[in-house]
Amino acid sequence: MNLTQLLKTASLVMSLLLLACGEQEEPKTVAKMIPQEIKEFSTQVTLSGVINPDDHHAPGGKVYAFKNTGDLVAEAVLINTTRYKLNIPPHTSLPLILRFIPEHQDANALVAVVVDPLITVYDINAYTTAIAKKAESLGGYTRQYIVI
Repeated sequence: MNLTQLLKTASLVMSLLLLACGEQEEPKTVAKMIPQEIKEFSTQVTLSGVINPDDHHAPGGKVYAFKNTGDLVAEAVLINTTRYKLNIPPHTSLPLILRFIPEHQDANALVAVVVDPLITVYDINAYTTAIAKKAESLGGYTRQYIVI
């Protein structure tokens, strides 16, 4: 065996040893889950806001407030207006999903999510819908994923 072959063989053996003996890294977590305290509206609250549809249909439809479990909490009918008000009963736990269903079937439904009992004005538009969809895909409607 000449010197060149000996060096190649030694290099190969060292590479294999480093590979075989190397420590395996544990996967890194991007973000640790922070325990979320359960929040609720302690008294009756009126949520209000404006619907901003991205299409150009006349205003009209219904706004629903659902618990995270899917239970309906409140609803409002919009006739020739984009403003809504929802009366939320006391001790309603958060998050609440606000869903606007337009009366025109070819218009898009919109969503906003309530995660803070101190905030009572929520506009519902394409941007809040995108945030809600992203939060849902990341793990759920928590303050961590909803508030920017």
